[in-house]
Amino acid sequence: MRPIIFLAPADAMKPVILIDAFYDSINRDSCQDFLLTNGEGGKTIDMAKRRQMRIISTEDSRFTSKEWINNTFRDLQRGVLVSCGWPYKIPDELINKFHASVNCHGSYLPDYRGSRSYMHYWANCSEFYGASIHYLTEDFDDGNILVRGKLKCFPDESHDQIFIRTAELCGHLLVSALEMVKTGNPGFRVKEKPVRYFFKRTPEEFETHHSVNIERIQNNQPPVLTPHKLLD
Repeated sequence: MRPIIFLAPADAMKPVILIDAFYDSINRDSCQDFLLTNGEGGKTIDMAKRRQMRIISTEDSRFTSKEWINNTFRDLQRGVLVSCGWPYKIPDELINKFHASVNCHGSYLPDYRGSRSYMHYWANCSEFYGASIHYLTEDFDDGNILVRGKLKCFPDESHDQIFIRTAELCGHLLVSALEMVKTGNPGFRVKEKPVRYFFKRTPEEFETHHSVNIERIQNNQPPVLTPHKLLD
C-alpha cells in the first residue's frame, strides 16, 4: 500500500472515529501512515500516538510555504493525502504533491455540500444521510467521486449519533476508495438533482430548525430545509 498521509485537525473527533474505523477494517501491517496536523496536542494527536502513526505538525494551517511542502514530502510523493475534516482550503501545491489526494466528506454527494452536513441532515429531518470519498480539487466537495454510501436516518437519532455513524462510514468507505486509487480509477461524476450547498449555522439555529421540523412532521407537513443555495 502507498504511504497514507492523513490531514486532520489536532483536536477533533471526526478523524479519530474515521481513522479507527479504517484501521479496524484492514491489515495495518502493510501501511506506512502519517498524521499531518496543526498542533502538538489533542484528541487526534492522542489517537495517532496510540496507533503509532508518524506525526508531521505545522503551524501553517493554510500551507503557504511551497518550500516547506517540497522539503517535508520529498520522499512521500507516491503517497495518498487523505483529508479528514480539515477546516481550511487546501492549496493546489499540497494537493498535487502526492500520487493522489482525496477528501472524506460527510454527505451523499453531490448533494449536501458544505461543512457540518450531519447537522443539516439532522435539522432537516432527512430520510437518510451518507458519506462520500472523492478526489480533492481546488473547488470544495467537487472532485470526482470514488465511493459513497447511505444510511437510514431514524426519527429519534441525535445529531451526535449521525456524526458518529457518518464518520465510521467514511472510514469503511476509505478502504475501497484507496483500492480504487491504487488501480488508477478516475472516479465518476453524477448528474443527480438537486445539488445543494448548505450554509454555516450556529448550534442554536440548528436546534431551532430541528424543533420546527419535528412539529411540522407531527402536523403532517413536509420539513423545511436549512438555508442553502442550489448549484448547477
